[in-house]
Amino acid sequence: MKKSMIRLVLALCLLSLPKLYAQDFHGNQKDIDLILKSKADFSKNFVNGDYDLVASRYTTDAKLFPNKMEIVQGADQIATFWKLPETITYLSHKITPSEIKIVDDHAYAYGHYAGTWQNEAGTESKVHGKYVNVWRKEAGQWKVYLEIWNSIEK
Repeated sequence: MKKSMIRLVLALCLLSLPKLYAQDFHGNQKDIDLILKSKADFSKNFVNGDYDLVASRYTTDAKLFPNKMEIVQGADQIATFWKLPETITYLSHKITPSEIKIVDDHAYAYGHYAGTWQNEAGTESKVHGKYVNVWRKEAGQWKVYLEIWNSIEK
């Protein structure tokens, strides 16, 4: 009886997994594709240390709300914020949106992020968490206006 109950609970958990990470996108497909490309470019630019390109995906009046820190605002502060110390190397970074909704020239998205970084001693660490973005279309480009995220403890 005990084993069958455990099997039932495990089966229910496995069946619910796709719903946890299902993607729900609403809006013009071209705009959704542009937002998805911007997210992928962010990860690529961040891992490559191209901090000016990272900062360029934000509006000029953008604001970041990092966990346990004051609000970071403006292109210069945002570029400085994302710049890693020379002792840290990011090996991978991926953003997985769960939902993107576009309404006129604004959009919001939320989902999860994951990454791996290495310190100067060669020790690797993994990070993962959740995020929310508010996007605004400026001159035909989707840019992040507001962004908040925090890590998920294992």
